[in-house]
Amino acid sequence: METEKKYEKTISLKRMLYSLKKNFLFIIIFIVLITGLSAVFFSKNKKYTVTAQLCNDTNITLTSLSTLKDAMNSSTIMERAAQKLEEKGIQHANGEFYTAKELSNNLVIPSTNNSLYIDISMVGNEKNNLDFVLNITLEEVTKYLNAESTLFSKLSISSPAKEIKDTTKMGNKLIFIALLSFLISYVAVIIIDIHIDTVENIEDVQEFSKNVYEIDL
Repeated sequence: METEKKYEKTISLKRMLYSLKKNFLFIIIFIVLITGLSAVFFSKNKKYTVTAQLCNDTNITLTSLSTLKDAMNSSTIMERAAQKLEEKGIQHANGEFYTAKELSNNLVIPSTNNSLYIDISMVGNEKNNLDFVLNITLEEVTKYLNAESTLFSKLSISSPAKEIKDTTKMGNKLIFIALLSFLISYVAVIIIDIHIDTVENIEDVQEFSKNVYEIDL
């Protein structure tokens, strides 16, 4: 029984290697096609992020953090920031200006904090001017909070946004997609080969049975 199991595994491995060799060109073309299409998609949908640091004269705790979040979700403050960007001529590559809602949605704020400093990030699909957009937005936020909130009086930008990072990680994603494409195409050709062999075996049996029947007659 053990010998029979080993034999079955050997046949299975041979079938897999045979399918790989037989359909090697198809598998390569499939991988290149899917990976190429994915590369085009990711290149058109890149994600960038940039970070600035704010500093206050007292610790920015959960209470003051909540006030900071409210300010960054305020349509009034974001409208001021959007207006300032428009005055400076900072806009998208397609010529459209930034909107208050867009600025608010693109800001990333930590959920917890307990220090004089806090990092605020902004994400976007365009690398150009993303650092200026964040800096100008934070200028309006700090100006408002220092004037209107008792929790802030000396809130300032201690470290302006400078380094814009590409967070798309296209290389890692393409490697994963290439491996997944290989697995899908390899399994597919094995299943197809087994199906074809099964059909051929059934047809052979049917043909054999037909011949035997004719001989008996």
